Amino acid sequence: MERVAIFIDAGYFWGQLSQIIYGEPRNREDIQLNYEEMRESLLRQVERQFPNFSLLRIYWYDALGMNDLPSRQHKHLGRLDDVKMRYGTRNTYGKQKGVDGLLMADLILLAQNKAITSAVIVSGDADLIPGVTTAQMLGVRVHRMEINGQDASSPALCEEVDRNSEWPLTEVENFATAASHDESGYPSYEPYFEDVEDMQTITDTARDFITQMSDEERDNLNGKTTIPFELDKKLLYLAKTALGRLLYPDEKKELRNKIFELLNSEEKQPAEAQE
Repeated sequence: MERVAIFIDAGYFWGQLSQIIYGEPRNREDIQLNYEEMRESLLRQVERQFPNFSLLRIYWYDALGMNDLPSRQHKHLGRLDDVKMRYGTRNTYGKQKGVDGLLMADLILLAQNKAITSAVIVSGDADLIPGVTTAQMLGVRVHRMEINGQDASSPALCEEVDRNSEWPLTEVENFATAASHDESGYPSYEPYFEDVEDMQTITDTARDFITQMSDEERDNLNGKTTIPFELDKKLLYLAKTALGRLLYPDEKKELRNKIFELLNSEEKQPAEAQE
């Protein structure tokens, strides 16, 4: 029985999904992923190459998100069975850094320890060739699975691996679709198992902020639909401190909306009391 580990280059994965869905590079938040179906589809493709295989695990290589913390997508992926998140960093331009080296190091170490007999890599990066070659010399067969054809893959890498296959487009389209967007243009909010607590913290922060506002600051919000810049800075800082991290765009929007919602509620209460 083949003992298989799967290595996924997240930059390649999301880039190819963007090309399939939009025909151009787009932000990951513009893609709606069915995480469970993606995992099941991936394992089906591996089973076609290695019938009755035994899975070690799926390694997912990516850079950390905002503030050097895992993103919501990372958290969703990390909750999947058999998935091990492996994080690199980002350079000053926001590009992932150190991911290829991490993937190669893991591949070689598993080969040296005889933890696997075969590997499947989902990538098209020629930088992986030294790791692939070393693993092969240690007796591991290395297969490569591509997404959306070979146009985004290095011909040298395609030649170096033992076998090339493609994740069928029909399968990819079953788990990856265009994300819906709200009226402001942001991708619709994607719930996560920790978000209920986070959203409560945001609501509590809005309440605390209102109690701290001066009469002048309250007057500055009368008749407005946006929060003045300096006041908004204070609000976001208070929320960042409460959450222990930077806010996501939809969380900022929710926080600002909550301020006006609570203020409007305060105005209605005296009016209702007079009636």
